[in-house]
Amino acid sequence: MVRVGCAHYVVPAVLSTWIPSNNPHYRVSAIGVYELPFGRDRRYLANLPAVVNAALSGWSVSSLLLLNTGDYLCFAAMVAGDDPAVSNPTMARWFNTAKFAVLPPYTPRTNPWQYASLTGPASWNWTPHFEKVRLTECFNLEFRVEAL
Repeated sequence: MVRVGCAHYVVPAVLSTWIPSNNPHYRVSAIGVYELPFGRDRRYLANLPAVVNAALSGWSVSSLLLLNTGDYLCFAAMVAGDDPAVSNPTMARWFNTAKFAVLPPYTPRTNPWQYASLTGPASWNWTPHFEKVRLTECFNLEFRVEAL
């Protein structure tokens, strides 16, 4: 069983029309962490009372950024012409649908599962994190806020 595009298929060894990767062409990941400079042993507000210091110090901000090019699109069994990719895809016309027709009943599949030149739209995801790591000198407790 092989995962191709959006579903699992049993692919005979003779059919080699699928692309052996469901990964996007390119993926960029970046992460950064910044510890806020407030509280004891920090640049700002270093002489706070213990209760206020416990609430304001020890916070950090981190962020994760993921950029992906599109995944390969998968197609059902149909009568297919040439490669359906268009030179300038838009949201209204991502590929040439005129290249496809409904497969007559009881006709074996001949079209490829995927086309090498046809991928879905690119996507990105940015996830900021705010977290409190240190409560006091002896106790560490993590409070985390994440947003998508």
